[in-house]
Formats: sequence, structure tokens, C-alpha cells
Amino acid sequence: MARLLRHIEVLMVMLLCGATSVAQINTEQVMRIGRNALYFEDYILSIQYFNQVIRAKPFLAEPYFYRSVAKINLEDYKGAEEDASLAIDRNPFIADAYQVRGVARQNMRNFAGAIADYDEGLKINPEDKTFLMNRAVCYDELKDFEAAQESYNRLLVIDSKNDRAYLGLAHLNMSQKDSTAALSNLARSIELSRNNASAFAMRAEIEMRSQHNYEAALADMDEAIKLEPHYAGYFINRAFMKYHLDDYFGAMADYDYAVSLDPTALEARFNRGLLLAEVSENDKAIADFSYVLKSDPQNFMALYNRAMLYMNTGQFRKAIADYDAVLKKYPNFEAGYMARGEAKRRMGDKKGEKADYDQALAIFKRKNTHVSDFNPAEAEAEAVAEKARLQAETGVIEPESEDEITNRYNRLLTLATENPMKPENANKQRGRIKKINVEVETEPMLLIS
Repeated sequence: MARLLRHIEVLMVMLLCGATSVAQINTEQVMRIGRNALYFEDYILSIQYFNQVIRAKPFLAEPYFYRSVAKINLEDYKGAEEDASLAIDRNPFIADAYQVRGVARQNMRNFAGAIADYDEGLKINPEDKTFLMNRAVCYDELKDFEAAQESYNRLLVIDSKNDRAYLGLAHLNMSQKDSTAALSNLARSIELSRNNASAFAMRAEIEMRSQHNYEAALADMDEAIKLEPHYAGYFINRAFMKYHLDDYFGAMADYDYAVSLDPTALEARFNRGLLLAEVSENDKAIADFSYVLKSDPQNFMALYNRAMLYMNTGQFRKAIADYDAVLKKYPNFEAGYMARGEAKRRMGDKKGEKADYDQALAIFKRKNTHVSDFNPAEAEAEAVAEKARLQAETGVIEPESEDEITNRYNRLLTLATENPMKPENANKQRGRIKKINVEVETEPMLLIS
């Protein structure tokens, strides 16, 4: 019996040793499969494999790191930050983990935290270009222009032909309102590489806004569109340039194409509505303004323009409803009362007409003027500026710049060029799962059997 027990003990030890060996092999295999799934952009599947490794060996840094890479590609920045932190806790010498966490923080607008990570990464890899580039962008966002300049200069010492560094310097120049220096750096960036649409788009914006050189701006925007032909914003801005060059048909064609690329592009809809109104395509213009108002019911300019179009098309009841909304927001808008009074007159409402005219005259008398001096666009811009100031004090949302506020209330709207220097991740995969085009087919009817 004792001999039998000894045999059983030996067998158990052998089985346990074998199980441990298999677990080790399986962990490495699962890790490898997860990395392959990550490379082929199947981020959800890769996370599932990394989860298995973490459950088996939670003390390893590698699965947390790769899971953070998968999450950042899914734009789960909070999850990516947490996983990168867990990887760093287990192995503080993984430079790429600092990079991933920095990129996650940068996308969450935690620029100070991102800079701290990039500094740690640079201690490990002092000449890493991605760390230097991302750190410079963060300093630019924090308005620490001197530190941003130093970071770009250090990058150019390492790589004097880095076209993105010159592009970043151009954005830094524009943050400091130095368009001359920005143009110089953009020229250098384009000289080094003509494959960056952002460089052409930024130069076009400077030529359009600062120099009002619409022909040069149009040429640069053409180049940007050749490189990125599926971005609706470029067509919206090009239409604005064509409009100022009296190319109405070209502008309309660009707005149409922008809407076909992005049916939700409100700027394209609003601008197209204005152009359609100019050529008396009233019904189509009303449709565009109505679309804008469906998404943005507080868009005063769309509301006011639609009210005037309703007047032109004899839809007085609808015009009055729009003027009601306008006057509720701006009760001292004399021209609004005059317009609503006219709509009521055409509907035969003499009493309502008189009440609105009397209200307008009372406002004129109080202001001691006979001409309307109320500019609703300026009032809208002031309201936005005040909201931006309060948001800046509370730190909830970054305030709009004066240029952005002005552009929102131009007769035609344009899209301000976004910061072209997006956070880079040297370990980025090939794309995002949500941008994969798939064909959806309906399933056949199901029958209970």
C-alpha cells in the first residue's frame, strides 16, 4: 500500500510539472496570437487574448502594454492610460509604454501629464523623434511657446530634414500670430515633402485669412485635395475661396461634393443655403437651413435666413414662427419686429401688424435713432465669447479664439484648419476598426421548425 502511494505521489508531481510546462507554452502562444491580431487591426480579438495572458500571469508587463496599444487604436484613451500605467508599474524601463500613455493623455487634453511621460521616455531614448515631436505639440497647446520651440529645435538637430517639425513650427508661429514666419516654415516643410496635405491646407488658410490672396490659397487647397480627396472640410474652404473669386458655379459644386462626402457637414449646408438664396433657389435653400436647424436648433443665423426665405415664398405663417423664435432670443431687434409685422400684414392681421410696428418704433425712440443699429451676428459672437470666457475660468472646455468666433459668423462659414500635429505613436497599428468598410447583408427569414 505504501509503495502504491509513493507511485501516486510521483505521478502527481509529474502531472503538475507537465501542466506548468503546458501553461508556459500556452501563455507564449496566446501572446503571439494576440500580437498577430493586433497587427491585423482586430483590436477586440487581440484584447481578448491579452486578457487570457493577464489572468494567467498578471505580473507580466508585456500583455498590459499591448492591450493599451489595442485600446488606443479603439480610441479608449482612459483604458489605454490605465493599461500603460500597469505596464510601467511592472517594468518602468519600457519606453514605448510611456509613449502610449503620453499619447492617451494628450488625446484627453492632459498635456502636462503627457509631457511628464515624454520626459521619462526621453531619459531612456534621448534622441527619440516621436517623443520630441509630441512634447513640442503639448507645449504649444499649453501656450509655453519657448519650451515648444526648444523641443522642435532639438528635433531638427537630430533630423534636419523632418518636414513635420517645420509644419509644427508653422503652427507654433500661428499660435504667436506670426504669419510671416509660419509661411517660411511651411515653404520649408513643403520643399522637404509634397505629400502632406496639412501643410498645403495651413498655407492656404494663411493666404486666405491674413493676406486675402484667394488665388494662391486656391492653388494650395487644390494640392491638399489631391492628397486628401475625401475630407469634406477642404471642399468647404475651397468653395469659400472660389466664391471670393466670383466662381459661383465652382463654389456650389464644392459645397455639393462636401455634402456628398459628409451629409452632416452643417457648414456646407449653411453656405450652400446662402448661395442658393442668392440665385433665388428658395425651396432648396430652405431645405438646407432646415437641415442645419434640425441639428442645431439654436443657430440664429440659419433661423433668420429661413424666415426671410419663407417671406419670399409667401409662407407667412412659417416666417412668423421663425421670427417669433428670433425675437424671443433678441427682444430688442427692431428689424425683426418690422419683418414680422410685414408678415402679419400680408396675412391680414392688422392688429398684430400694428403691435409689431409700435414695438419697433418704441425701440427706435428709446435709442434715439431711425435706423436699426442692432447686428445679430455681433450679438451672437459676443455671446459665444462670453461663454468661452466662462468655460476658460472653469476649465471645462477650451475657449474659442477670436478668429474662430469671427469665422463662425462670417457671411460664409469656413473650417479653421485643425492642429495638424496630432499625437504620434510609434507603435501605432495599421488603422482603426471603426473605419473598416464592411458590406452589411440581411439574414434570410427564420422559420420555427
